[in-house]
Amino acid sequence: MGVKGPDINLSQEQFDVSEHQIIFGLNAIKRLRKDTVTAILEERNANGKYVSFANFISRLPEKFRTSDQIEILIYSGALDSFGYNRAELLAATPEFISSAELSGQSIELLTALMPKIKKRDELDLTDKLQKENELLGAYLSGHPVEKYKRLLRKLNAVAVIDLEVANQVAVGGFTLLK
Repeated sequence: MGVKGPDINLSQEQFDVSEHQIIFGLNAIKRLRKDTVTAILEERNANGKYVSFANFISRLPEKFRTSDQIEILIYSGALDSFGYNRAELLAATPEFISSAELSGQSIELLTALMPKIKKRDELDLTDKLQKENELLGAYLSGHPVEKYKRLLRKLNAVAVIDLEVANQVAVGGFTLLK
């Protein structure tokens, strides 16, 4: 059974199981307000899945349309399904909030005001994982050790699980004898 991170269109309040995967619940995201979660789920249940970042921002009640709450969703990976990387969504958030506020309830005006999301490089893996761990208590996009893979291959490092009983093993540059 696999673990799927939070997803704005799949997650419920609590952890859930679907198609042999445990799906993070939105309430498991640290610092995300419970009333924000309730508003997101009520809107999704009433009007269907969020089809884009702009659609999500426009449907989010103004009370919850704040940079800090949206950034928490972005950093946790809950908005990854919109097809943009986290750096792109983070950079676009203030403009999208402003456009939604200026348009009021007018869909036509909102469509005209919505900015385009500009291409950006993804967040540095270390930063991305640090935020995931901070908000979810787990690494879901990778693991901090991944950045050392080339070095580990160069050193012919062996995973602990693959070690066999031998006469000597080098650990951190020190040779340990049996």
